[in-house]
Amino acid sequence: MADTPAEVLSRATASGLVRSAWATTLTGLFRRARYSSHPMTEADRAAAIEALAQVQADLGSGALAQADRGGDP
Repeated sequence: MADTPAEVLSRATASGLVRSAWATTLTGLFRRARYSSHPMTEADRAAAIEALAQVQADLGSGALAQADRGGDP
């Protein structure tokens, strides 16, 4: 059974891996790009790039925090 993006987002934010604001922005933009008939703009693209960078930073710091606690990165 595949998880929806919303389910993955919920688990990631609940566990503290990512901040919900950035992940919500990114998944919202994905849904709009995938399912809307409205064209995406350059502003949408810039927002997605920023949100992705922030989510990646969150994931990186989460892996480092786990390693600092003695867990696997």
